Amino acid sequence: MSRKLLFLVFTDEPCKSTHAFWYALDLHRHGHRVTIVLEGPGTACLARAADPAEKEFGDLVGQVREAGLLAGVCATAARGCGTAGAGDADAPTNADRARQAGIPLLGDMNGHAAIDRFVAEGYEIVTF
Repeated sequence: MSRKLLFLVFTDEPCKSTHAFWYALDLHRHGHRVTIVLEGPGTACLARAADPAEKEFGDLVGQVREAGLLAGVCATAARGCGTAGAGDADAPTNADRARQAGIPLLGDMNGHAAIDRFVAEGYEIVTF
């Protein structure tokens, strides 16, 4: 039986975030409907994916995006949480990275990503 899962990725821990993306792809390949929202410090996944030293993770995020599994990132968190180059006004924010990659910034709940539409559609919520 196919299931619908929403992965809320709050973590910026590499092991946890990598597994969230692996699990999403695996479940998708096995016929489940999986959607990922990056929230809070989890928006740092965008900086990590853009880092040439993290090519394997960047490729993984690319696969997730190509599969249509990345719903978006919290707009407020992407402008503040986990921003590489904190204190450097010229450093891109994770919101900048999302825009450059064409990833939606979600701000339908006072500037934050709302999950009510996923709940209404019967998604189970998994938090990383």
